[in-house]
Amino acid sequence: MGIKLVELQVALHRTVDLGKIQTQHNNHGMVIQAHIAEQKKKQDEIKRKKVNDIKSEEKENTSSTQTKQPFERHPHKGNHFDLRG
Repeated sequence: MGIKLVELQVALHRTVDLGKIQTQHNNHGMVIQAHIAEQKKKQDEIKRKKVNDIKSEEKENTSSTQTKQPFERHPHKGNHFDLRG
């Protein structure tokens, strides 16, 4: 026979190690993909919060300017009437 008992013990041990390495190698792509998806989800949540904050600030600004505007006079409207026709 070509394989001795000692060599067989080493070969079986290496086969188990190579199986683990192969499994890790096959799952590596899925792990990276899951990590990328998680990062994208976090970035989307941050962007969503920014948009909501900006919209709430705009609402506050428009409500404050709407209360001030009716009391101020417009610089051009109603100052001069052209009656010549």
